[in-house]
Amino acid sequence: MKKLAISVFFVCSLRMLLGQAPQQPLPPHPPIAQADPGAFWRDATVALGNLVTIGAESKFIVTGSAVVVAFDDHRGCLLTAKHMLVDPANGQLTQSLWMRRTSEHGEEMPPIQLSLFDPQGKNIWIALPDNDLAVIPLPWAKLTGKPLSAVTIQDFVSDPDDVFQGAQILVLGYPQVFRNPDQTNPYSTSPIARTGVVAWTDPTDSLGKPFLVDANLYGGNSGGPVFRVKSGFNKYGSFNIGGPKLEFIGIVSKGPIMTATVVAGNGVVTQPNPQTGIPENEYAIVPYVGGIGIIEPASKARALLESVFATLPAKVP
Repeated sequence: MKKLAISVFFVCSLRMLLGQAPQQPLPPHPPIAQADPGAFWRDATVALGNLVTIGAESKFIVTGSAVVVAFDDHRGCLLTAKHMLVDPANGQLTQSLWMRRTSEHGEEMPPIQLSLFDPQGKNIWIALPDNDLAVIPLPWAKLTGKPLSAVTIQDFVSDPDDVFQGAQILVLGYPQVFRNPDQTNPYSTSPIARTGVVAWTDPTDSLGKPFLVDANLYGGNSGGPVFRVKSGFNKYGSFNIGGPKLEFIGIVSKGPIMTATVVAGNGVVTQPNPQTGIPENEYAIVPYVGGIGIIEPASKARALLESVFATLPAKVP
């Protein structure tokens, strides 16, 4: 596994952005030793959301997560869940989306608007029809300051024995578990880490089909990366000793939903059945906060990236 710090001039060479060259060549990036290895992966995980005006002030409201992915030294993008960009129920497109990087010292980083449409109104993010994954152009011209970290293709899982029931995982993202009255979250300046296990895999194809994890996921984790923690027991019971070795195994898609009775000040809300007239409980659809989540596998993410970058130049002129 490699940990590569990608330059702030890292280009997302999607179709709209061809011809926008980086301001300086990208140097090779050897692995970097860090006192906190998790800092690299946290920096590669960004918050997605929108700006809303509250009083006279603009506030960033987190709605999901994404991860920066490097296809090679010159090309990359944001990888997230497709439902962050289009509602699967009605096909309605997200009209505006912003990203915010991980805080360096606990402060709130400035949000950066993402480009979702070209001048003709056609969406420039790219997805495939058979999964809940999408790639978004990186706003590299606006990425100033510290270098941008990214998960590389070499970090993607390739061994089916690494994705198995009981495998230890780490999930990074921006779950909205503590919201202020204005819907902002004081704990969203950097991603929240959740540990857990792979709960279920398809026995016919553990790398190619969606799988389940038990990691206490919540709204806002959608689009965030899931990593396999390579230390500890492997599929065959051998114990691996060493540092926190991680490999990218997928993107959080969604969690199950459930119904709950609607309760008001006078108790459970009821409505008469239109056919019988007998009062029946009112129900609302709510997220299931039980930890289980559906994960889109890294192999599908890789196929999407290859479809995007296959016809694009490996180097920007």
